Amino acid sequence: MKKVKLWIGRFTFYKLPKRQDEKSRETGLEYLYLDSTSRGWRRSQQLMNTTKSVLGRTLQQLYEAYASENNNTAYLIYNDGVPKSVTHGRKYGHTKGLLLWNRVQGFWLIHSIPQFPPVPEEGYDYPPTGRRNGQAGICITFEYRQYEAIVFLVSDSQLLVCNPNVYSCSIPVTFHQDLVHIPQLCARSSSAKMPTRHLATLQSTQGQNFLHFAKSDSFLDEIIEIIKEKPL
Repeated sequence: MKKVKLWIGRFTFYKLPKRQDEKSRETGLEYLYLDSTSRGWRRSQQLMNTTKSVLGRTLQQLYEAYASENNNTAYLIYNDGVPKSVTHGRKYGHTKGLLLWNRVQGFWLIHSIPQFPPVPEEGYDYPPTGRRNGQAGICITFEYRQYEAIVFLVSDSQLLVCNPNVYSCSIPVTFHQDLVHIPQLCARSSSAKMPTRHLATLQSTQGQNFLHFAKSDSFLDEIIEIIKEKPL
């Protein structure tokens, strides 16, 4: 069995919107990115629908883990607009992302792209629904211990509060002792006991702190007032 090593993913991207000008040569697949090696935004030479793009290379780790049937790597993919679906599920939170991790570290990709990414068995692709409008996302690498705040805690997990629409999930047996409530997420069930909002400070592998705000559909207050209560 091939062992999959997760590389560090630290970047943010902005997929440029497609211009409506008929003379424009832009395809709606061009994007800018910013990572730990750059001092400012860069325009990529790759298009977003290629495996050499920043998302294509990052998600390659997911496809390698799936193909290897590795029992030391877990993943969870969620999107309120499921790939190949014609409707958006109003039952779930308006949130999109992917988590991939092992016992050492992993990354959390948070993005705005509807119907993305495809399920692991289909490989990488970029949906037509993500071309017309601008799209954005951020990918942060965390040590394994940080996943407790992201997804493990029963009472105030960031993901549980958001009530994500999980459409692909694999949690090997080696994680079951830690992830005692993960079936709740994978089964796409919500809990009435979840708080209406939760603000957590998450630290990346490089020691940078990020504030992550999670809210349910019943939270109607101003987010900025909540953030002021918990500075970095």
